Amino acid sequence: MAKKKAKKAKKAAKRVEKKIKRKVAKKKPAIKRKAAKAVRTIKRKAKSVATKAPSRIRKVVQQVTHAVESAVESTTHAVATTAGVVAGTVEAVLPNHEESGEKH
Repeated sequence: MAKKKAKKAKKAAKRVEKKIKRKVAKKKPAIKRKAAKAVRTIKRKAKSVATKAPSRIRKVVQQVTHAVESAVESTTHAVATTAGVVAGTVEAVLPNHEESGEKH
């Protein structure tokens, strides 16, 4: 009796194995197609990114340049204002050469 059960189990295992092999064989082409499609998509996206990169770089450079120019302009304005204040203060504190009658 045990031998019959063992034989049945072996036959059932072989049937299941064949069934699985058939399903895998059927799915191989679909898997290959999906993989090929994924590769094509990746290539297309890479080309797109490579094409868009220069314009994106230009845009970022323009933004950075604008920010730097704004910062330099603000700094220049602040320095000029400070220089004007210092010059005005010095002129106010020092006597005028024409008024004091000094000759150089």
